[in-house]
Amino acid sequence: MKRLVNEFRDYARLPAAELQRLDVNALVTDVLHLYGAENATVPVESELDPRCPAIAGDAQQLRQVIHNLLQNAQDASEQRAREQGVAAAPVRIATRWSETSRRVRLTVSDAGTGFPAHILQRAFEPYVTTKPRGTGLG
Repeated sequence: MKRLVNEFRDYARLPAAELQRLDVNALVTDVLHLYGAENATVPVESELDPRCPAIAGDAQQLRQVIHNLLQNAQDASEQRAREQGVAAAPVRIATRWSETSRRVRLTVSDAGTGFPAHILQRAFEPYVTTKPRGTGLG
């Protein structure tokens, strides 16, 4: 079983990042087209800091990360809304430029219940998930 898991992990491993200068706000805006009102189960609101400079990143990998974060945030917000019998609060995505640290911060916020403590300690390990049908590879 361990060999099978390791083979799957190796198969699913990300290729080496191809770093290029990219506009993170434009990338977020591009991904947000997938989350328009006609497609979104939970609305997504954005607040993109126009002062953000270009960053070095792999556009394809960052696009996948943003998509996964938004999808997970929608799922968490929708689940909590269903449990409470209310409308789902919007998911928020924001960028911020910090002049002091000279870094761009990307934040995705949702109204989900968050991770239980035992999951939070392992949240960034492969195969860790709270979803019944999740793989933990997102």
